[in-house]
Amino acid sequence: MFSNVFDTGSSSTYYYSLNWSETLNENTDIVFQVRSGTSSNLSSVAFVGPDGTNSTFFTNYNGEYLPQIIQNKRYVQYKAILTSDRIFTPILESVRINYEP
Repeated sequence: MFSNVFDTGSSSTYYYSLNWSETLNENTDIVFQVRSGTSSNLSSVAFVGPDGTNSTFFTNYNGEYLPQIIQNKRYVQYKAILTSDRIFTPILESVRINYEP
């Protein structure tokens, strides 16, 4: 699940953390990746996790720091990956990216 691309209004935006509210049932999970760029077309930019690579994921809903690689860019987007066992589905209630323009 992809968010819309958000415009922070500043090319010197500092992104602090990502946190979310979820309801997980048995055998379900939600993880995230983020990406940012200097234009609203982010299609060629890789999503990354907490270490700045595309092989890791944000897993702590209480918040994790965002990596250096996404800093100082005006546009940001997240990807939520929902895992289900086909019986139960996780519920993503809200997502927050904390930043300072």
